[in-house]
Order: sequence, then C-alpha cells, then structure tokens
Amino acid sequence: MPTHDISGEKLLLALRSAFEPPCNIVPHAGIGEFSQFILRHFGRRSSIERVISSLNGALDCEPPREVRRWLQLTLESLVGQSPTMLCVTREALLRGRRMTLAECFKMVLGIVARAIDDEDFCDDQRAQLVDTDRTRRWSPEMRVEVRPERVRHFLSPLWRKHSHPLASLGNEPSAW
Repeated sequence: MPTHDISGEKLLLALRSAFEPPCNIVPHAGIGEFSQFILRHFGRRSSIERVISSLNGALDCEPPREVRRWLQLTLESLVGQSPTMLCVTREALLRGRRMTLAECFKMVLGIVARAIDDEDFCDDQRAQLVDTDRTRRWSPEMRVEVRPERVRHFLSPLWRKHSHPLASLGNEPSAW
C-alpha cells in the first residue's frame, strides 16, 4: 500500500514523463518506398488470384534485391493465409473505402467475432501453438473454392444496430 499521495498535477507529469521519447517513437515502417509496387499489384479491381499472378510475374522479371525481397515476403504472406480470410479481407477493404472509421471498426469486430468461431482460425491456432507444425488444413483449401456466400457470412452484421458492442462509436462529439 502506497505511503505517499500523488496530486493530480504530479500524476499527470509522471504519466507524461513515462511516455516521453524514446518509448513512444514508432520505427519507420518503410511502406513509402514500396507504394508504387502496392499500387501496381493491389488494384481494387484485382482478384486475389490476379494479385498473386502479378507478384509472381514481377519476380520473374528479376527485380533489384530489395524489391525482390518485398515481392517474396508479400507473396508468402498471401499464399500462407486462409483462402477464406483472404477473400473476406479483400471484400472488407473494398467496403471500408465507403465507410466511416466507426463503421469500419464495427465491421471488423463482426468479422473477428465470426472468425474466432471458424474452423480455419481454430486450425491455424492448432498449427502454430499446439502442434507447432505450421501445417494448416484450410476449408476450403483453394481460393477458387471460396463461395461468395461464405464471404458474405463473415461480413454480415452479427448484432442489431442498437445492440452492437460499438453502437455508440461515432455518435459522441469529437474530443479534438
């Protein structure tokens, strides 16, 4: 039990000092240098198959080392994920372009809630945490087998508008 009292002003100063640099410095993400490649390979009209084909084609052209590394990592990230969730993510990104930030948060919470109950999520956790074999058994296994109604299932509202856990998000006056 503390033996000293901290006034509100002292507490505020202590909190501010706890978050002074370097603890709050975010390392450079490096996305800017690859933005031309992102725009080239990830067009909003591009299917996942087209994106993967485009990345493979760029790798075949023997790009510079850093670009090759980015292309390879991006390609590995895409093909190593659940085919269903790749399709859901693509559709969520396209829908999110027309939504407010609050609407996006609400949509993502619904996707996550549905994904946690999905067999792909459970199998991914098993492969990484339990068996550590990294061998996943997606259902379906191929991206072309993912049915549009399955994608719509993840994107359909899980809660009624007024009972959504984030229902009040976006309704409060801005603190800025």
